[in-house]
Amino acid sequence: MGKSRAEIQKAYRERQKLKGPAFLSKERARQRQNYVPASHLSKKTKEARNNQAKLRNRLSRLRKKTRENDVEETSGYGSMSMETGDDERNQPTEQRALIVK
Repeated sequence: MGKSRAEIQKAYRERQKLKGPAFLSKERARQRQNYVPASHLSKKTKEARNNQAKLRNRLSRLRKKTRENDVEETSGYGSMSMETGDDERNQPTEQRALIVK
């Protein structure tokens, strides 16, 4: 299977680091050039940037939460009950409702 974009980018950065300190100094200068301190922004621009950061953070946390919820149980106990079919969670919701009543 091929590499993901993140893996490709990581490998690229490693190759660039091997080229020497010239790359690292250029990269530091590039990052410094793109950064704008909040004190230099107008109130409206600052609020817009903060709102974008909040949204990005919220979406990141949501993605992390859904990734954690998608992880399957690996304890072994859940798989044993699924094999036997005795677990009421494996039954359709209508049957579960009848069992609860």
